[in-house]
Amino acid sequence: MAKRNSIKVNIDEMFLPNTKMDDDKLRKEAVRSPTWPIAVAIYGATEGRVRVADFIAPLTHSWGSELDMQHYMTLTTVHGFSVANIKYDPRPKDERSDDETAFTIQAVNNIFRDTNRYGFGGEKLCTNTQRYAVQKMAKGRHDVHSSICNVVLTIEQALSDHVRSILDSAVDNTYGSSLSGRPTVTIPREYSQSLLKVFMGDADKSSIPFNMMDKIRSLYTTMKQSDEKFDSALATVRSMLEGEKIVFFPQIRGGVIVGKTNTVPISAALDMYRDGSNLPYANSFAYMPEVGFSMPLRWYKSLQDLPSDLRKELEIQLVMLKAHIGSNNLVPTDDDMRDKKFWPEIGAACRKESQATSPMFILNSMNVA
Repeated sequence: MAKRNSIKVNIDEMFLPNTKMDDDKLRKEAVRSPTWPIAVAIYGATEGRVRVADFIAPLTHSWGSELDMQHYMTLTTVHGFSVANIKYDPRPKDERSDDETAFTIQAVNNIFRDTNRYGFGGEKLCTNTQRYAVQKMAKGRHDVHSSICNVVLTIEQALSDHVRSILDSAVDNTYGSSLSGRPTVTIPREYSQSLLKVFMGDADKSSIPFNMMDKIRSLYTTMKQSDEKFDSALATVRSMLEGEKIVFFPQIRGGVIVGKTNTVPISAALDMYRDGSNLPYANSFAYMPEVGFSMPLRWYKSLQDLPSDLRKELEIQLVMLKAHIGSNNLVPTDDDMRDKKFWPEIGAACRKESQATSPMFILNSMNVA
């Protein structure tokens, strides 16, 4: 008989710190829940990159006048971004409707989704058999497994996608039009032929008609002006995103995610753009690699729960942003920011993918006495 592969789990490591799961009693309830083996299977499939961030069971809550007998377990990345929700309904099959099953696993459809307000939105696995769910999650034979692994293993790319979008939009807006690279001028065919002959020594410069020379000079002037304008736009955007930065997600599972990172890769990407390449895409370039975080991204219950120094730093930057854009809110809303989401004057930028996702703010970092 073939030997079964087993998943070694450090139970304490399975729980996300600074959450309600710090409670020993709730941890024991979670481990005893029928949802637990499924969570362990996902933990193994993602190479230990998920955490249990929330658990609700009959002994821990009551909704309305009747006790809700269902179990709910929320899995997140190690940073606190939602990954999947596991639900267990202990009612006998004959007490459930035709479309209800004992186990439901739903993946998140976007790593930055505000699941507290908009749900998970991704692929589902519905079954009445725990063993079936465990096998599908452990062995990768279901779309939910693929979705979960993709979300967990591409968090660095998701962050990079956001940063690239910020840079691309900021350069375009500062320059004044949409760009895909350093701006160029188009030379008519007859101009290029005449210039090639002069360059190769087959003709004298004097052979080029005066009207053509005037137009060539005009094109060259346009090219120089475009180059200077492009370089100026890059310099402005570079100044906005240089040095150590605070990365801030204000709407993740009812709390916030905060970290600090350097911007060396961002400068390198802008150098590539300046030198004639396209702005590199996130699937081939890490704008915000995990190794670059001097303070790893971490989930907190609220701004007030941040470490004191970090909270002061972040609040100072948010107050500056609030004053700069004329907002009444400490954390600006979409209406406050309108169409503009980058502010070079105060070294701040924002990216929000959709209504259902949390914005990502990039703000200056500074030591607070």
